[in-house]
Amino acid sequence: MSSGSVVTHPGFFPVDRPPGRVDACAMGGDHPLLDLQFIEARHLLVELAAFLDRCDRHGCTGDFRHRALLDALPLLLEQRTDRAKAVLDAFSDPTDTVASRAAAPVYGAPRPDAD
Repeated sequence: MSSGSVVTHPGFFPVDRPPGRVDACAMGGDHPLLDLQFIEARHLLVELAAFLDRCDRHGCTGDFRHRALLDALPLLLEQRTDRAKAVLDAFSDPTDTVASRAAAPVYGAPRPDAD
């Protein structure tokens, strides 16, 4: 059994990987995760900015869903390891009556007039 392995992919630099460790394929940077996912994350951020611009142009800014998006943005800047959970919690229905919500439309954010 080998003490390690070298993983190569076309267009990527070899990554020396100890047995049992799963690493992202490095593209030559110091942080393989950024090498793999930075462009996608950048794209999503630009898409969100474009969506907010469209909301501004079309007068959606008074809608509770628009407000919920804006309220969730500061969570992304906090130094914490559970940002995704915090954002999901911000968009979760705070009520505890599941039966009354079962047939209700899904809005993706809690309505201010929810019981």
